[in-house]
Amino acid sequence: MAAQAWRQPTIAATGMFAASGAAFALGNLMLARVLSIEEFGRLALALALFNITTLIAPVGIDQAVLRHPIDPGPRLLLFLLGTATMAALAVAAGSLTAGGLRLDEATALAVAIIAGSIVMQVAAVLRAAQQPFRSIAYATVLSWSILLVGAGALLVPVRHSSTVLWLLAIVNLASAAMGCHLLLTRHRVPEKHRVAIDWREAVSLLGIAAVSTISIQLERLVTPIVLDLRALATFSVLASVAIFPFRLVTAGAGFALTPRLKAATNHRERWALVRTELRIVIPFLTIMSAGIIVAAPWLVRLLTRGLYDITVPLVVAACINGSVKVVFAIIRAVLTGCGTAKQLSHLNLLNIAGLIASIAGAAIGGRYGLVGILLGVSVGNLLAVMPAFRLARQSLRRSVYQGRPNTHVC
Repeated sequence: MAAQAWRQPTIAATGMFAASGAAFALGNLMLARVLSIEEFGRLALALALFNITTLIAPVGIDQAVLRHPIDPGPRLLLFLLGTATMAALAVAAGSLTAGGLRLDEATALAVAIIAGSIVMQVAAVLRAAQQPFRSIAYATVLSWSILLVGAGALLVPVRHSSTVLWLLAIVNLASAAMGCHLLLTRHRVPEKHRVAIDWREAVSLLGIAAVSTISIQLERLVTPIVLDLRALATFSVLASVAIFPFRLVTAGAGFALTPRLKAATNHRERWALVRTELRIVIPFLTIMSAGIIVAAPWLVRLLTRGLYDITVPLVVAACINGSVKVVFAIIRAVLTGCGTAKQLSHLNLLNIAGLIASIAGAAIGGRYGLVGILLGVSVGNLLAVMPAFRLARQSLRRSVYQGRPNTHVC
């Protein structure tokens, strides 16, 4: 029975993301144990900027390859290198002037972003090629790197976040080089099957991915502004034990669902896929939340030697926050897999509206500390979830669209 369950794409993908998420969380806790609160706060901010920028820098092409046979050749890779470089320089400059990072930290972050953006494109191409294990390996490079660096920091003293960032940059550079070689030698699209990038669709997909990614990382961006870097350090520790499991479900559920919805031949098949997804995710969320509320406060005190104190109300707020984001991720996966271009555009607008509402909610809730920020962001996300749910139902009900080769969406 267990072996049969692991053959289910959703369970296998969630399991692999769970392992990588546990690695990221454990590595973060190790670093929180050895770095000062201020240094760990700056590292947390840099990692949030890395996660956001590496998903935005491909300008939607990483999402477009999931829907169309776009050739990952030298021309595309050079274009992505250019967009990643521009994004990295902009983020580095912003982190220096407004984010509180030092020059060495911002420089290491820029290098990591350039390489990491290519790595994410490699992961997307492998995902489109129905190679989930290899794709997840590339998509989770950061998580395993954090674990290795954190373990090393317990043996060899690390006092500065810049050391951690430079090590992450080196790992991403090596991964990008291997990934580019893999794409150029094994994953070229035959010329007769290639399609041009539909930039209107790519921009919509970019908007969806960008706003969704910023929404996931929003607390890390807002906390140092509304509160301070010490509060961000506390949030990062909280995220390592109470929020990361929800992000694993968010990543794993959508990861397997989108390509399967795209391959579905009729609306009944699509509905069956979504029902199967929900039957797995909902009970898992319930059991997981209960376990987190009981164990998280004790676990944080143990692993950080009492340096950080996480309260039960803060953990409950984190579980509410995570559950809302899981729901939105499943809706987004449905629309990415079989939504029309118009529906994607509408989802993009809803994402933006939800992000604005979440920022406002975080600013208002910040008066009540981290609990207020988490609940404020949750309320903002809910305002976008409800109309997005209606869009997803419409996309599942319609017949499979038969259009031009470069514009079909399901």
